[in-house]
Amino acid sequence: MSSMEIPEWVRNLVCKHEGSHLRFIMTKSLTSSDLDLQDQKRLLIPSPYVEDYLIPILSDPEKAAANLLHPTASRNMPGTSHVRGRKHRGLDVDVHARNGFRCYLKLTRWDSTGSTVIHGTDYNLLLCQSSLQKNDEVELWGFRKGREGKLCFVLGKKTQ
Repeated sequence: MSSMEIPEWVRNLVCKHEGSHLRFIMTKSLTSSDLDLQDQKRLLIPSPYVEDYLIPILSDPEKAAANLLHPTASRNMPGTSHVRGRKHRGLDVDVHARNGFRCYLKLTRWDSTGSTVIHGTDYNLLLCQSSLQKNDEVELWGFRKGREGKLCFVLGKKTQ
């Protein structure tokens, strides 16, 4: 998506955190499951965006941590049945809301569904601080921070 213009608020947040390698990841309308604070506590990243924009910016160790080395593996592979309450490990990421709030979440691909998500116990704080609601059109951008190049995201309502 080379023709995508980087919103000023995204550029400002990344600059504030001395980030680099800014990349578009996705736009989507939030669904009720993205806002479910009881069970799911996650932001779903649709598969086409994972394959086209997310995976290309990840190193092999990051892909392994996020369970994305084989992103097209079929759902419910033998030995990967879903266990309710199972702790999904993942790649540690910082997620910055449009208003500057930051939380620490995980990027992972769930074995049971093959879905790629950003999730964690602080996801509810991100939603509350962002005032995001169902059907809000949001943008997700990725960038690198610090010498180690930690993967970070910026999430916020899409600007017109």
